[in-house]
Amino acid sequence: KNQFAKNKKYPSSIKYIDDKIIDELSNEYIQYLTSLNSKVKIFTDKLPGNFIRIGFIKLLFPNAKIIHCKRHPLDNCLSIFFTNFSDKIDYSFNLDNIAYYYLGYTQIMSHWKKIFNNDIYDIRYENLVMEPEKNIRSLFKYCNLEWSDKLLNHLSNKRPVQTASVMQVRQPIYQSSIEKAKNYKKITNQLLSISDFKLLSENYNF
Repeated sequence: KNQFAKNKKYPSSIKYIDDKIIDELSNEYIQYLTSLNSKVKIFTDKLPGNFIRIGFIKLLFPNAKIIHCKRHPLDNCLSIFFTNFSDKIDYSFNLDNIAYYYLGYTQIMSHWKKIFNNDIYDIRYENLVMEPEKNIRSLFKYCNLEWSDKLLNHLSNKRPVQTASVMQVRQPIYQSSIEKAKNYKKITNQLLSISDFKLLSENYNF
């Protein structure tokens, strides 16, 4: 049965794995992370597609803290459309695809919240940039991490950044992207032409 699980592709293989395979996979991942930096004891993984794999993440790492940063649907989709992602994130090049992907994301997160409610920390982007210290302190408290005032000076951190957000990371926290979608009526109108997306935008508290 273990061998059968190994021969199956994710995610169909999940129903066949046992504790031995779970230990093998989790240890392999930890070994990879420690090979990058053996001194770090806490790691974060912010890949955009992680929300799909929350069940698998919790299976491998039951104590993992899931941070779910929510943002207004229009601003969020606009940001995706304007970001030059690789062709592996192929939905990001088409507004309709982005809208439907976003709808799927909200449905999946609703599913995970029903299962892992206490292990998923929701934080709103708008609140975070408007009141960074208050929200970062709450986040660290949830993660049982020790607070340091240095956390409010992220510009002093010179570690290399290799994600699409590299430009934002090198700037002070700014609020200019809140309601940015209002400046792009043609784009927002196309997104809002999808009725379910329009309803979601009008009720941004999901």
